[in-house]
Amino acid sequence: MLVLADDSGLEVDILNKEPGVRSARYAGEDASDADNRKFLKDRLRRVSTNPGQFFSARFRCCLALIRDGQVLHVTHGTIEGHVSTIERGRGGFGYDAMFTPQGYNQTFGELPAETKNQLSHRAHALESMQKWLKSSPEALIVNAHIALPG
Repeated sequence: MLVLADDSGLEVDILNKEPGVRSARYAGEDASDADNRKFLKDRLRRVSTNPGQFFSARFRCCLALIRDGQVLHVTHGTIEGHVSTIERGRGGFGYDAMFTPQGYNQTFGELPAETKNQLSHRAHALESMQKWLKSSPEALIVNAHIALPG
């Protein structure tokens, strides 16, 4: 049986890459997305009194392809940008309303889903995984068990 595992998180440079792998539990084990955003904003306000300040950040995704408990391949994807203590937009989830990708003026919470999905850290990690599956000699056995799109 093949399993594709995903762990993603937001890394904010001024906070030593927090929340990182604890992004979903940043404000506590039972925290909601709103609780996590509030906790992040409180942390950012401690390092700056400028409510409109931007802080360099990225979303990072790690994908692992596993068969029968053995890790076959791992890929990573990132999307660089910045966060602010000001939320904008209602789309997406988690920290999307606080994160603006590099080269854009809209947050992930404001961008259309199609645009966000093309830019996303998961899209980059999946693209890398797909390249490995199509071109790597080690992937031949894996490819015999799955059908790739395209």
